Amino acid sequence: MSNHYKEYIGKGYPPGKPISVTADAVKKFAESVGDMRPDYLNGSLALPSFANHIFVKSLGGAVVALKGLVKNPGKILHAGETYEYIEPVKPGDTITTTGKVANVYEKANMLWIVTEAEAQNQHGRTAIKATMTLAVRPGGF
Repeated sequence: MSNHYKEYIGKGYPPGKPISVTADAVKKFAESVGDMRPDYLNGSLALPSFANHIFVKSLGGAVVALKGLVKNPGKILHAGETYEYIEPVKPGDTITTTGKVANVYEKANMLWIVTEAEAQNQHGRTAIKATMTLAVRPGGF
């Protein structure tokens, strides 16, 4: 790893704007991915993949944390994610995300950025942990 990237590793990024989870949003998300289970369609419980909806909104904060490294955000690709589900997300919850840059390295002529984030509910309990990987194409860093 280049010494240049060390300054970014561990850098936190601003909390995401709180997301109010509504029954309607849960239902629409379930319909959009074709999951017709009653708990999701009646909006009483968010399906696990709803986490993507939550965390993708927080990636702008990661770009802020990488200011000076990522020169062209248009060259960023979402390269993958993994989730750890700790507590169910339900309508009525207000979710806030926080995160940090976990690793930055070059491979295959691209810059790879690994972020770690948490989604906490209105009670301050962590509901979901996420690891997301971004790839920055040549010309973007």
